[in-house]
Amino acid sequence: MKSIRIAAVASVFVLLVSGCSAGEEGDSSGSESTTAGTESVDESQAAAITATDGWVKAAAPEEMMTAAFVVLQNDSDADVHVKSASTDMSDETELHEMIEQNGEMVMQEAQGGLTIPAGGSLELEPGGFHIMIMGLSDDVVVGETYAVTLTLDDDSEVTFDVIAKDFAGANEEYDGGHDAGGDHGADHGNSNADG
Repeated sequence: MKSIRIAAVASVFVLLVSGCSAGEEGDSSGSESTTAGTESVDESQAAAITATDGWVKAAAPEEMMTAAFVVLQNDSDADVHVKSASTDMSDETELHEMIEQNGEMVMQEAQGGLTIPAGGSLELEPGGFHIMIMGLSDDVVVGETYAVTLTLDDDSEVTFDVIAKDFAGANEEYDGGHDAGGDHGADHGNSNADG
């Protein structure tokens, strides 16, 4: 009789021990999945873009406009489209391109925005694509830094600093006829600008 009781107690003990360790394993795997579930991966287009070598042409408000330049690197396997730009230098900012018109290079708003190729880069530079900043309210001072924000197709944003440099070039004509901002063409059309 004693041996039957001992065997029964031993069986209960084994069941309790195995039940506890099964519960611990279950808790462990449960916490692993919770941890994995809380990991956040930034899948926005902005996460793939790096901005380097940003600068802006120093200017005074009476010059009305200036331009910013930067190298944009796309580390993703898909093209990334830049649809707009903004800056703390002005409320009026556009993405511009250079085109040949009547034998001269003139700048105009890039109606389709800008595309940074998959696994490649896009350089915004004088005489090419650039960020046009109009209606300056204050001096853009040599050596000072200013913030520029690009908005991408998925509405994510890339913000970077540009440093103001004294630069004599980038005085192409602006083709105001391609203006999308109403009276901008009347104010600045065919004036010397900074693209």
